[in-house]
Amino acid sequence: MKRVILSTVIIAAAVIYSIGSAVFADKSAAEIKSLTERIEAAYLLYAETDDSTAYVASMELSEKLEREAEKYENAVSIFVRDERLSTLEYSAARVRHLIKYGSDEVSAELESVREQVETIAESEIPFWYNIL
Repeated sequence: MKRVILSTVIIAAAVIYSIGSAVFADKSAAEIKSLTERIEAAYLLYAETDDSTAYVASMELSEKLEREAEKYENAVSIFVRDERLSTLEYSAARVRHLIKYGSDEVSAELESVREQVETIAESEIPFWYNIL
């Protein structure tokens, strides 16, 4: 009887961890999308007006985007293959360097981050419509 109870507790813990990770991943994905939009707005303001405060804001937000991408990777790594996550993390890290050097590819890379997060959320995370 003790083994049955222990097995039930272990399975319940795994289910709770999985559900918690999925909920956290959903919130983190929304935060990443929001950050990309805020970075894009700040960078476009900097590109149009050469405002140094907008540049600093876009750099700070891009650093925050990198941290959020790392947290997102930790949360969804039990659901998602490593190559998708490494691509997302690489794109998030690339944004800061593109801003630093004033590249025209910032908006495209931010859109790539958004698309990668949406693709992971729609196809990889186990929701009932992905399972049935």
